[in-house]
Order: sequence, then C-alpha cells, then structure tokens
Amino acid sequence: IYFWKSSACSSTTIWDGATWSNGVPDANAYAIINGAYSTGTDGDLATCVLQVDASLTLDSTTGVTAGDVLVTAGNTLTIDETSSLTVSGDFTNTGTVSLNSTADDYSSLIVTGTATGDITYNRFVNSYNDGLGGGWDLVGSPTVMTIKDFITANGANIEVLGSDYAFSQYDNAIGDWIRYETGSQTGSFTTGQGYSMATVEVSPPPPGAAGATVAFTGAMQTTSQSINVINNNGLNGVGRRWNLVSNPFPSYINGNTAAGATNFIDTNLAVIDGNYGAVYGWNGSSYTIYNLLDGAFSIAPGQGFWIAAASESEVALNFTAAMRTTTGSGDFVTGPQPLTYYVGLKLYNGEIEKATTDFYFRGGLSLGLDSGYDAGAFNQSTKLSTRLPQGSNQTAFARNAMGMDAMQNTRV
Repeated sequence: IYFWKSSACSSTTIWDGATWSNGVPDANAYAIINGAYSTGTDGDLATCVLQVDASLTLDSTTGVTAGDVLVTAGNTLTIDETSSLTVSGDFTNTGTVSLNSTADDYSSLIVTGTATGDITYNRFVNSYNDGLGGGWDLVGSPTVMTIKDFITANGANIEVLGSDYAFSQYDNAIGDWIRYETGSQTGSFTTGQGYSMATVEVSPPPPGAAGATVAFTGAMQTTSQSINVINNNGLNGVGRRWNLVSNPFPSYINGNTAAGATNFIDTNLAVIDGNYGAVYGWNGSSYTIYNLLDGAFSIAPGQGFWIAAASESEVALNFTAAMRTTTGSGDFVTGPQPLTYYVGLKLYNGEIEKATTDFYFRGGLSLGLDSGYDAGAFNQSTKLSTRLPQGSNQTAFARNAMGMDAMQNTRV
C-alpha cells in the first residue's frame, strides 16, 4: 500500500476485503481498495481519491464518484453495464479497466481531468441476423484503436461475408459502403465516425437475444471532439447528404434539450440540414427518428447514427465534453414527452407494413419548417410521406410537426 500523491483528502480508510479501517469513505476520504470489493454487495463509493490495489467491481445501479482515481499495476477495475464512474479530477490506470454493456444497458466512464492508460469497452453489437427480421448495428469506437488491432481482438466474433467482414464505413461522396477485407486491414478508427457492423449469426437465431460484445481497447477521450461532415447530395449524381457519425465517448451523451441544456441536437442545429433536423438511429430493421419533439433521449457510448449535413463544404460536427452524462439505457432512450398530439399513418401490403409517416402537434410550432422538429424521410423515395403545409414542397417528410391549431383543416 502506498499513497499515490499528496492530496487534500482529510482522512484515509483502507478496505481489506471485509471492513474499512477508518469507516466508510466519504467525499473527503482517500479510499484504498486492498481486497476484493463490489459496490452491489459492499456499498456505493464517493471519495476524494480512489486507489485500486485489488479487484474493484462497480455493479450497482448508482454511479460512483471520485476526485481522482488510480488503478495500480496487476489490479482491476470493472464497470458493469448498469453502473458508472464519474471522476472530477485525473484518472490513471496501470492495471486493467473494463467497461461492459448488453443490448439494453451500457456502462459509463466520465473523466474531467487527464486520463492516462488504456481502457477496454466491451460493446454490444447486434447479430447479422437477429431472429426478428433484422440485423446489423451502427457503432463507433469509444477508444483510440487501429482497425488491425480491433480485428485481431474481435475477428472471430464478426460475421464474414465472402472475403470481407460484416464491418464497413460509409463514403457519402459515392453513396456506398466500403467493407474491411478479411485478408488485411489498415488505418485506425476515426474519432466520431460511425461504422456498420454485425456479429456472428447464431443458427437458428434466438429472437431478441442475438448479438455479442466486441472489445475496443485504447485511450479514452476526455475533451470535446469533432468530425467534419458534408452534404455531397447530387455530386456526380451519386453523392449523399447523409453522414454516419458516432458518440466518441465511453459514456452517454445528451441527445436533445429534454435530456440536458447542453446536448447534441441543439449544439449542431446549424450544421444539420433543417429539412432533416434529427438523429436517425438504426433499430435493427429500419430507422427511428429522434429530435426535439421527443422526450429526453441519450446516445449510448460508441453508438453510431446518421445526420444530414447542411453545407456542401466540410463543417465540424461537435461532440462536447459538456454533453456527457451517465443517464441512459440501451442504444436510444426515450423518456416522458411534453404535451404533444400524435397521429401516425401506416401503409400495408396485405399484412406487411411498407411505410409510415407521422404528424406531431405542439404549441409554438409553425406550418413551415421547424428545425429540430420536422424531419425528412431517410429514404426520399419512400412510398408514404408528407409535405410541409407552407414553404418548399421538395422534401418528403417522415415527421411533420405543426402547431396545435393545425389539427383542423390543414392540407399536407
């Protein structure tokens, strides 16, 4: 046992695997874990400094907070999918730090100061065939990592399609996917970029239970990040406005105003095409639209999603450190909605649903374009859509948001 550094902590207490030497630590205590500790069994932690000299598992539903954290060589810190760790100071790891996830829950690690040493995020990725008529996933790396290292660690868990992995990036200049070959891989994950990926199909696929975790190992991001996006729609007749991006942090981020004052959509409204003012998330078989109409939603660690860029020149799409949160569960999370009336239309061929379009009515919205509320269809050739009652009729909308008075005598 040794003290990591001089600190302003007013007391010291050591866990020996059964009891604390100087009482349960509080926010002013220098806490040393010198025996196996589980927050689910032994209680949550809130410390001035947390030094891990043994095995520490955060497996409660309440997050752990600390001023500084040190994981010493040969020791482990594991954050289970229902838990989180928020560090207001520095995070130093010379041991092993692992974060876990499932299809429904994702762990979070937020560091305000400097993070030193690698972490491993075991991220859930949907199967090639999920047994529910869908498959695949959109993901990004919550750590800094090369593609080759990723394949070395996870290749056995990723579906193989001929000579390629079910793992690709999207080039919106040509409107096409570029898969990674099984023979060789180059380059690194681009921070903030999204990728399509599918884990090995289980035969027969178990409905609702398909998928596996893949390990992203490397340095974590602690400061604001950005990625350039561009509207290449119409470039040589093949370019697209759609950019596949991802949450670059090993924590959730606020998706909209209801989730937090600093959030992804509000921060990037000027960057996103107003006709498509939303986040488009893959639900396994189709795209779900999330924007300012929705209740609070969070974007999971390493979650990929589409946005439509407004500019025909490259512009930075921002993921700020202030967006980070430990609140969320699953890939996309919705909470209670403000007073909003909703009407949905669905088009069927026999018993098969072919298309949908949605109407929302809320006070303060107009018959024209309301950025962040109206959202064009991801597929502009969809068989069912609407047009705005006022303004341009060139865009097919999947979400048409209007004021309360538009519920009577409004043509779309």
